[in-house]
Amino acid sequence: MIQLIKSLSLSLSLSLSLRKLGLLSVISLFAITVAWSYLYKLNILESGVIVDFADGVAHFDLSRGALENPKNFFDNWARPAHVLFSLLPAQFGMEGYILSHILLMLVNSVLIIHLGTRWNLGAPWLLPWWMIANTAVIHVTLGGLTEPLFIFLSLLSLVLLDAKRWFGLGLVLGATLIARHEALLLIAVVFFYVSFSEGYNAIQRGAIGFFILLTAVSILGIVWGGKSSLFWIVSDQPYGRNPNVYGAGTWTHFWDNRRFWASKVMIGAFGISLGVALFELFTTKKLNVKFIPFAIALGTLTAHTILWKFGLMGSLGLTRILSIAVPFMALGVHTLNWKGGLFVVPFFLGHVYQWNRDSPDTKYQKSVQQIVSENDLDGLGGIPPSIRIAAQWKLPLILKGFPTNNSERMVKLWDLPPLLPSSAMREGDLIIWDNVTGFREGGIDLAICRRDAGLQLIDSVEHYGVKLVVFRVVHSDNEELLVTSKLVKSLSGYGVWTSNNAGELLIRSPKKYGRIMQLKQNSTTRVTWNGSPNGQLVIRFHNGFERHMGSEGALIFKQIKKPIMLLWRAENGEALMHFEAIKAQGQKQATSN
Repeated sequence: MIQLIKSLSLSLSLSLSLRKLGLLSVISLFAITVAWSYLYKLNILESGVIVDFADGVAHFDLSRGALENPKNFFDNWARPAHVLFSLLPAQFGMEGYILSHILLMLVNSVLIIHLGTRWNLGAPWLLPWWMIANTAVIHVTLGGLTEPLFIFLSLLSLVLLDAKRWFGLGLVLGATLIARHEALLLIAVVFFYVSFSEGYNAIQRGAIGFFILLTAVSILGIVWGGKSSLFWIVSDQPYGRNPNVYGAGTWTHFWDNRRFWASKVMIGAFGISLGVALFELFTTKKLNVKFIPFAIALGTLTAHTILWKFGLMGSLGLTRILSIAVPFMALGVHTLNWKGGLFVVPFFLGHVYQWNRDSPDTKYQKSVQQIVSENDLDGLGGIPPSIRIAAQWKLPLILKGFPTNNSERMVKLWDLPPLLPSSAMREGDLIIWDNVTGFREGGIDLAICRRDAGLQLIDSVEHYGVKLVVFRVVHSDNEELLVTSKLVKSLSGYGVWTSNNAGELLIRSPKKYGRIMQLKQNSTTRVTWNGSPNGQLVIRFHNGFERHMGSEGALIFKQIKKPIMLLWRAENGEALMHFEAIKAQGQKQATSN
């Protein structure tokens, strides 16, 4: 840790040496500070806008609650480095949290100018302006997302590489891996360059720092974070573990949506500079440090294009993700150092023209989602500590002060059986359905909630197509718990389950397991089912053990000690033709036909 602090101090002292940056760079840094401060004042302080109403709010909430819930520090969706960075700012509310990301972008501006000056790039004073004249970078900064921290650690890595501080470089590269998974590309590129240009000793010292940090964090994750594997930093990533609910896209997705993260001029300028750099590499046969930004930017774009095309690792196709490539694209463009950057300034002005023409998001308005979340809804005020809430979208609960990080009180919609949501909740609990993430991630169909006899609609609000509905779990005297033939026509097709023309239930790809219902403790229930021959009913017990029961049969459950989940396993899309659950009275313990 001491070595990491020394490395940080060294890099910042290098970058903060204003006399080495030149007058234009100092003026540029002052102006960029004014610009970022204006965006913060305009959108956060005056308008009270929550720029990213989903992921940004969730990151804020996880950071704010990390002291009470130490496992948040090792949450691989929130990213450990980001939780640690934003822990203190989050205690001062959303304003302090966002301010920390603004300050981080100012530090990033200093770092990128420092690199431009050290590498003798054209017009280094202009480099940070590519980041602020960019819709994606503005969004991730004002939204409080992980990208600004990753940009900082990436640029800091290059600063340490330039200073030949190998141990510190290894430490910071390790930190990038616990900031975002794109760090794998950065790490590979940097270590390849070091091995090619500096030799074994530099690689060895860098690797020592790298593995010391990762080993320490990995062990802490096991001791305090409840992790089961020493390799959780890489293996325990949320989108690789869970079925991909986001689908896939096209090869041209990021080009088609370029106005949200770049412009034709910016992409064209990067392509020209890449061509020049490749020509120089071919003619001189010398690998220059200035080639690293090209490899990182191009690799990031290529990787995300492939991930989105094939729907791998839950890639969302969100264009804001490419904000991490923007500073490296800028560094690449500025390698066109002909007559002090004669080409660079026109390219930048052309980019700004196109960016401004496409109506950039510099002044945000309260989103429909925020307006809906700010509504007072019955059931969401003064919630007793004994009440649990099942929800997917955190913003409505965070605005009302509900402890969303309390795992004993908070349940994700995707953990509920989508055909009978009330079966996994206790009487008096609340289910909050939304069409922001309720379909996409939660997999719960509103029509099913309305048909569930164990759910009572308490209140709802809808504004410009965004809907929020509150249900309370109530006691039901209905002996017929669930008959799938009566549900098929109610399915919208947006949730986990859908139906075919024959009225059979199908699990929406790419899921292989579909939750049917949860039998509560001491429940007495008779279950019958019939499905495709290769499918089968699965009983999942509270300890994770599974019992496979075949494609058809009947069971009677009586006074089970712990709740159990009933699922349908469809490896190749096998249909569930019929499932019926009826309350059974006076029957004996479960057997199967």
